[in-house]
Amino acid sequence: MEKSLFIEAEISKDVEQIAKRLEIPAETVYIIAIKEFVKTHKADAILNSLNNVYAEANSKLDENIEYAQNSILSNEW
Repeated sequence: MEKSLFIEAEISKDVEQIAKRLEIPAETVYIIAIKEFVKTHKADAILNSLNNVYAEANSKLDENIEYAQNSILSNEW
């Protein structure tokens, strides 16, 4: 099923210039942009899910483990 999109003239002009400079079809520029947009929003969704989990769960380290971790991190190798 093919769908059409309305793209503002200014954006379309910018895409055409980028495509010409990169010597690729304008459609490729749109595809790259959409893939990046989707990738970013997938990462945002994962981050939001993790934030929700950690907001509800106790993620504090045991005091002994926290002390050991801080001791290791504060020593120079």
